[in-house]
Amino acid sequence: MPVVSILFLYSCKTIQPIVQPKILEEKDKDFLFSQLKKNEFQYNWFSAKINTTIKTPKATNSVTVRIRMQKDSAIWISLSPGFGIEVVRAFITRDSLVFLDRMNEKYFKGNFNYVNELVNTNLDFEMLQAMLTGNNFTLYEINKFESSADKDRYVLNTIGRRKLKKELKGQDSLNVILQSIFLSSATWKIEEMKLKDLNSNRKLDAGYSGFIPIGEQSFPSEVLFNFRAKDNIEVKLTYSKIEVNVPQTFPANIPANYSQMKLSDYNLKTTDEKKE
Repeated sequence: MPVVSILFLYSCKTIQPIVQPKILEEKDKDFLFSQLKKNEFQYNWFSAKINTTIKTPKATNSVTVRIRMQKDSAIWISLSPGFGIEVVRAFITRDSLVFLDRMNEKYFKGNFNYVNELVNTNLDFEMLQAMLTGNNFTLYEINKFESSADKDRYVLNTIGRRKLKKELKGQDSLNVILQSIFLSSATWKIEEMKLKDLNSNRKLDAGYSGFIPIGEQSFPSEVLFNFRAKDNIEVKLTYSKIEVNVPQTFPANIPANYSQMKLSDYNLKTTDEKKE
């Protein structure tokens, strides 16, 4: 084919326009927090089955978790590694925790600080409740956040490290934590949450995906937690059999033959901490 004909054919091809990435319109923090509140998952009662995978530097384990919650009141958790045999049961309220070790016929009864020692973080009841359902919890007032855009998401960040520490001067240093909230610009649901303790190397990241309809609401059926400290722990939750606003019971009676456990019964320290 003559060169002229080839040039003619190429010149007749439709030129595809270059698609420019969508630039999000800037939104202030008050607007973003209002949208976040409007679109959070609403419930009074909640129950679900959760297929859970836990990865540590030494092992990967899978367990079946059954969870029941009454909002702002109680969380009940049952763990079964296989064959439907329950090995752990926990009942958590704002100021108490009952932990039953079915395998060793032991129990612990105390407060939420036990959970913090287990996962090496600074959780409380409100945080745990929110993180399990993909809802928001903010550690500070709205005026301590700044808004920005990141591709197709909006971001709410706590103000800079120095400024935050200056404003919180005199408060408990354990509460000085940087927080980032990543919001979908389409659904206003949380897709990612990041927490970083300024006074240690501890970080907690949470990712939410696989959103499914629950009634007229949207719920993240897959949740991935990353606890980053001296030892890193990854926990993946896959939800099924979700029920909302069906009243639940929270059986957590301590059998008479169970003996009380001490924290020293369980190896909660990391390898590095034991060397110190």
